[in-house]
Amino acid sequence: MQHTPTVVLAIAGLLFAAIGTAHLFDPAGTIAPTGIRLSAIASFNEIRANYGGMHLVLGLYFLAGAISAALRPQALLLLALFCIGLVLGRSVSLVLDGSPGMVMNSFLLIEIVGAAAAMVCWRRTLHDSWPDRQAR
Repeated sequence: MQHTPTVVLAIAGLLFAAIGTAHLFDPAGTIAPTGIRLSAIASFNEIRANYGGMHLVLGLYFLAGAISAALRPQALLLLALFCIGLVLGRSVSLVLDGSPGMVMNSFLLIEIVGAAAAMVCWRRTLHDSWPDRQAR
């Protein structure tokens, strides 16, 4: 259980970095399963920036949090908040737009699990770092 926060951040970091890298170099191919078709230079730019660059840098930060105990609480909180934002957006879409299908609903489940795991680990790192806990 002691290594769980490190494992959560390492898995998230690798996934986010892989997603980011894929979207940087093949935005049309990686976004195609969602039904989105990129046609303008601006659409390629948007996917490369948001799904590519942003996800890659988040992934690298999560990996840094897995390596550095000093960064771990902040990286876990960022992971939790980012996943909560994704869950919020997908939930609003479910209510307003209906079910987007199995692939997107699978992403929702992964993001819920990611948010929960990150929150539990974040709370554990805060609890374990309290001064009275360190003296034991």
